[in-house]
Amino acid sequence: MTDSKQKTPLWEWFAYLGATVTIIKLVYTYLF
Repeated sequence: MTDSKQKTPLWEWFAYLGATVTIIKLVYTYLF
């Protein structure tokens, strides 16, 4: 497998975004 750190795939980007949004929503649910 070749290391492609500079070029991040779109699906990987969306996976990170989805995880971040989910965590933020959970934090907001616990805080408010």
